[in-house]
Amino acid sequence: MTRLLLPDDVVFTCQQSGACCRNDWLIGVDDAARARLEAVDWTRLTPPLPPGPKFRPLPFTLAGGERATFARRPDGACVFLEPDERCGIHTRLGAPAKPQVCREFPYSFVETPDGVAVGVSFACTAVRAHQGRTLPAQEAEVRAVLAGSTRVRRLPDPLVLYASVDITWAQYRPIEAALLALLAHDECTLPTALLAGSVLISLCVGLSQVEAKARREGRAPTETLVGGLAQLEADRYRKVIAIAAQARYPSRPRLTPLAPLYTWLEFSRRRPSRLGLVLALYRNFFRFRRGRGHLPDWITGGPPFDLTDVQAVRFDADAPDIEPFLREYWRHVVFRKTLTPLHGVFRGYQTMLALYAFTKWAAKLTARRRG
Repeated sequence: MTRLLLPDDVVFTCQQSGACCRNDWLIGVDDAARARLEAVDWTRLTPPLPPGPKFRPLPFTLAGGERATFARRPDGACVFLEPDERCGIHTRLGAPAKPQVCREFPYSFVETPDGVAVGVSFACTAVRAHQGRTLPAQEAEVRAVLAGSTRVRRLPDPLVLYASVDITWAQYRPIEAALLALLAHDECTLPTALLAGSVLISLCVGLSQVEAKARREGRAPTETLVGGLAQLEADRYRKVIAIAAQARYPSRPRLTPLAPLYTWLEFSRRRPSRLGLVLALYRNFFRFRRGRGHLPDWITGGPPFDLTDVQAVRFDADAPDIEPFLREYWRHVVFRKTLTPLHGVFRGYQTMLALYAFTKWAAKLTARRRG
């Protein structure tokens, strides 16, 4: 039986709020589920559903091969969403009849040599609000969802640490443990912990290169990646925290790294032409680089905004009601390993730092909108 790696610091049980059924996410439905559900005469079930198409074709095929999505009501909700916020498929045919994409949300699965790491998406309101049971308490339910999943990612073997520097799973495991420990550390703020993680990974790159060179030359390495991490752990990683704490933030933060992320967000909402993509990327790049200029609002859906207005808002990451949530979230991003297969360890972590900056910026825009 496949071992499940279940985090014990996040909880989830569906609260039937209907939030995920009202969102504007692009949800693909596989052909088999679509054919099965289109064959049902929903007007003859008890209670009946109104007649009409239950699915609509997508203008393009998704990465998973899906060519259709759920039809939507005029208010934007899925046509299967009931007035009591329950799923019409679930209430009439049972949970197994729902498309796998619905059964699987908010879970994510990554196969590792130690087992399948199970993560959850914080886009789910129940996850964010800590509503439900811990994942270890519902292992059987998680295992049933995993059994039908076609979205299980697999960590590459070996793992890319940085550029041409590869590491084994045995070398990666203590890196992840160190990052999780730093992000939960009680002797530094979250921004310092995030920077300390970057320092630690850079140190790991150097240690792995020294170790690899010694082995190529037929010598026993004087320092190893795993050994160096063990030394840092013995002192609770205070040395890398001290280095990170010396960093000084610029008086005017650079916004340029946010431009690709904002462009990606823009075109996740609409299908771009190649020319449109290039023009939007250049437009966003120059405006984020200058830190001023008007942009369409793809965060809140409001009217265009000026970047200078967003920069005038202060984000307090140390606030008592904010920091614990952010620590939990970014620790879970590390645990679920979704960035590592795409980018490698070093670039995956740098991507996470960029996403942290983008999260803060999006929160500032939202706060500006709400006054």
